[in-house]
Amino acid sequence: MRRSTPLVRTLGSGALAASATAIALVFVRHGAPTPRLDLLGALGAALVLTAGWALACRTAPVLKRSAPDVVGGDTPAIPSQLQLPAHKFGERVSVALLALAPLTLIALATGSGSLAGPALFGIFLIITLKCYAVVRKSMTDPEERRKLRVLVADAATGEVHAVRAHAQPPLHVRYSERGSKPGVASVSHHHCLPVLHDGREIPLVADRSELASVGEQLSHTDGWLIWPGRSKLIEGSLPVAFVSDNGRTFMTLTPREELERHHGPLQPTTSSRTSQRLTATAGFRPVVHFPFLGGILLAALICLPLLLSGPDDLPSGLPWLLWALALAAIGAGTWRGVDGYLPAALADTEWTEREESDPDIT
Repeated sequence: MRRSTPLVRTLGSGALAASATAIALVFVRHGAPTPRLDLLGALGAALVLTAGWALACRTAPVLKRSAPDVVGGDTPAIPSQLQLPAHKFGERVSVALLALAPLTLIALATGSGSLAGPALFGIFLIITLKCYAVVRKSMTDPEERRKLRVLVADAATGEVHAVRAHAQPPLHVRYSERGSKPGVASVSHHHCLPVLHDGREIPLVADRSELASVGEQLSHTDGWLIWPGRSKLIEGSLPVAFVSDNGRTFMTLTPREELERHHGPLQPTTSSRTSQRLTATAGFRPVVHFPFLGGILLAALICLPLLLSGPDDLPSGLPWLLWALALAAIGAGTWRGVDGYLPAALADTEWTEREESDPDIT
């Protein structure tokens, strides 16, 4: 696993900006004379910047674990200044651009006087908005962030519940239960970062790819597990932070019952010690991004006749055939990339594998 560097972030942002420019040009200059050199230039820039981003990710420095802030047996204090997790702007923009792909292809294939274009555009606009709303909600939970702000505020005022804990490697649980078909078991996957306190596990839940980065930086480290002093005023899962002895901090939610059994006393926080976000990691994974980017590149090549001649100068029906083929290429590439996401995330760091089953089937 490698660190995200300024070069990685610059090239990644540039690739997204060039892609967004290409999409904007399709709509802003719809019906412009062909050949569409403006679109070809934007797509070429996106291709070059994406290749540069992938290379920068592959050559970035290897992620290393920091040394503890305090050595010699002393226990570090609990910092009063906690930083909320960074927003995932790159992921959000990428998902938004991908969601716009069907609409962009429809706009490219729609010639003058076409009735199919506006009808398809309306249908796919509704589908796009609904799909994006679902995906965006899964990526960012406003309620989770509001809960984390309570923890940040309580730490700043001087007291939080806290216990000493030891971070274990990320845990991957395969849970078997009775399936919907007779005689077939259903297997679900659960992921968490378990931390040990008094020999008992407390699961800290997060996205698989985030847990891989967290595990690489925090596994086998000691630190403070803290949660708000006002925890009784929070419904449902509680916000927690694992502040390692090297200052790196992981914030997430965990089930209330996992914390209530530990009776963590209120502990003072101090401004003399600072916490830091975990080091951002380079996000390129060949098994995920090669199929995805390959699908987009193939779609761009399929659409070349539309960019060079325009839909009105092509044989009847050919623009919509190209639209269908390009959409299929993007869909297949996305599917292959998503399918490779879990194995790639599991390969990023050391995981503990565990098999569990519903007692009713054992």
